[in-house]
Amino acid sequence: MAEQYAIHPQTLRLYEREGLLKPSRSEGNTRLYTGEDLERLEVILHLTRDLGVNLAGRRHHSQHAREDGANCTPRSRNSWPP
Repeated sequence: MAEQYAIHPQTLRLYEREGLLKPSRSEGNTRLYTGEDLERLEVILHLTRDLGVNLAGRRHHSQHAREDGANCTPRSRNSWPP
C-alpha cells in the first residue's frame, strides 16, 4: 500500500500511532485497510502534499471531521475547505 501511494511504510505506521488511520489486523497481524481507510489516507495526503498541513493540523482536521460527522473525500476536494 505504501508503494501505491508513494509514501514510506513508516509513514503509514506513524499515521496509525497518531490515530489518523485505524486498520484492522489479520490473524498474522498484517494491516488490513478498508475503503474508508484509503479515503482517509487520501485526505491526509491531500492535506500534506497539496495544502502543506503538518501532523498537528492533520490531527486537528481528523478530530473535527469525526466530531462533526464531516467527510472530506478526494471527490470533494474541489470545495476545500469544507
